[in-house]
Amino acid sequence: MKTHVGWWLLAVEAVTFAALPCMAGDEINLSLKPQGTQAELRLHSRLGLPVSAMYPEYTVQCSTNLQDWFPLAGPVNGGVGVSDEKLRVSVPLQGDRAVYRVVANVKLAEDGGGGEAVYGYGTEFSKELQRLGQLPLDEFVQLYSLTNPYLPGISFDPTTADFWSEFNLDPAVHNATNAWWDRRYTDFRLNATEFAVFQTNGFVVSQRMERPSFADILYDIYVDDLPVFVTTDAILHAWHRTFVTMLAEIEETALQPALSNMVVAMAAQVPALWTQSAGAAMTNGVLDADYFLAVARSLVSGVNDYGSLGQSARVTATLDAINSLQPASIKLYGEDRLVDFSQFRVRGHYETRLALTRYFRAMMWCGLADFRYAGQASGAGLGHSPNTLRELSGAVALELALRNSDNFTNWLEFNRTLEMFVGTTDSLNFAQLRELLLA
Repeated sequence: MKTHVGWWLLAVEAVTFAALPCMAGDEINLSLKPQGTQAELRLHSRLGLPVSAMYPEYTVQCSTNLQDWFPLAGPVNGGVGVSDEKLRVSVPLQGDRAVYRVVANVKLAEDGGGGEAVYGYGTEFSKELQRLGQLPLDEFVQLYSLTNPYLPGISFDPTTADFWSEFNLDPAVHNATNAWWDRRYTDFRLNATEFAVFQTNGFVVSQRMERPSFADILYDIYVDDLPVFVTTDAILHAWHRTFVTMLAEIEETALQPALSNMVVAMAAQVPALWTQSAGAAMTNGVLDADYFLAVARSLVSGVNDYGSLGQSARVTATLDAINSLQPASIKLYGEDRLVDFSQFRVRGHYETRLALTRYFRAMMWCGLADFRYAGQASGAGLGHSPNTLRELSGAVALELALRNSDNFTNWLEFNRTLEMFVGTTDSLNFAQLRELLLA
């Protein structure tokens, strides 16, 4: 759909401007700011968009005789569903006398606007772009270049600070003249390199004296009767360690066994679903569900499982790709999809326990091997993939396997626990899919 909205003229002679709206209810105000051989054209449009999935496309044109017009900049796309927006475009000046105009065409987004239009994400993003503006590179550099160059060094002697002499004390000298209950145990003195940095910057980070945690270094300072400065990052570190420890315990003792039990129970429902789907659109979906669950079972148990529908080669190829820890394109659900298998590299607290390692890899699979049954599937290029029905049937097959295995309540508790720690998912979950299917 393409609707011609109209023209807005800007006559330029030196710095005299004139802006003319074209259609009732629609208005575009223009201003031009010459900058050498270039000019910044500022555009404030108020257009009536009859459909929220529409957007204006602006083209800047120029004429020196009001008869012959040539394109100068654009097309520049406005925001989808945004009827009031501001844009800035850099254009080359065309002599001392010229007339500039903006031609606006309202278009319908090729995908109907998608979720970004329906839910307003596109509108909010466009508003943010308006706030920031579209700056030419030279103006961006001018506005955001460094305005407060760093000093070559501090202007005072940091060794005059309180407690410096106690901090810089040789423990052997202190202990030689003090009783056993007033001993020093840690040598905090800086070496020559560290001391030079300290005198220049007023602080120094010493890898030589690093400790495993904030608590270790704070304790060393405390037992030597030096002043302890507890910083915000030390408190946050303590909170984070508590959070990770609690999460790891829940994952190991509750989530990993629950995930293992669910995928085993769901896989047991596949043969019956396969029989029921014979000759129907669900056939490939059941195959994909069997494959998905087989890979998940292999990862969560540490023992390769090949499902019940004779897909050992498919499962083996996927497990090999996972173990390669390299991005690769695989045939996931009937189409090629690029998957970043480096995400399966175990890290953090998941390296500390075998059960956590297996849980991490299985959950990574559940997150990356998603069923994309809405919109444009990956690998579809500019066209629409016919594969979305297959991926929808795969998601439905998993939901049926979950429901038929009497594990929906277990999944619900599992999901609520995850959301408590990491927040809600941005994809359709089993509960929402069930409600959709029932409707």
